[in-house]
Amino acid sequence: MKFPLLICRRRTLFIGVKKFFERIGNIDDVGGLLDMNVTVEGQAFLRWIIDADGMLYDLTSMGVLPATLAQTLRLQRRRERYRIAPARQVQVGEIAHRIADLEDEFAEAPHVSDLQVQLSRLRPEQIVDRDVMKEFFGE
Repeated sequence: MKFPLLICRRRTLFIGVKKFFERIGNIDDVGGLLDMNVTVEGQAFLRWIIDADGMLYDLTSMGVLPATLAQTLRLQRRRERYRIAPARQVQVGEIAHRIADLEDEFAEAPHVSDLQVQLSRLRPEQIVDRDVMKEFFGE
């Protein structure tokens, strides 16, 4: 998995870098597991990831991990564990469909809107690759 990552959480998108996971989670792409701090509702609400090479990884919740002592004392947040599906190539049309019902979380970070505009300029059957993601991430 190549960073940065475009992550679908609940009904929005955000960008995650390696240090992000060191602070509020853990990602083990070799072992196929991702742990993420839960929200006040008790879930992390993650759905899928697209990496810097354009590979799609679907996520499946395995539930909230048992609380540690620090988490029981509310010094740390609990974490939800996800199984990371094997990477696969994805077409522009599929991603456009997946983000059709998403919305920007903040006006200052219009990731959904920016991706919708970018994808609208591409053919639906085109594979999302490193070049597409480089343009999105502004590299």
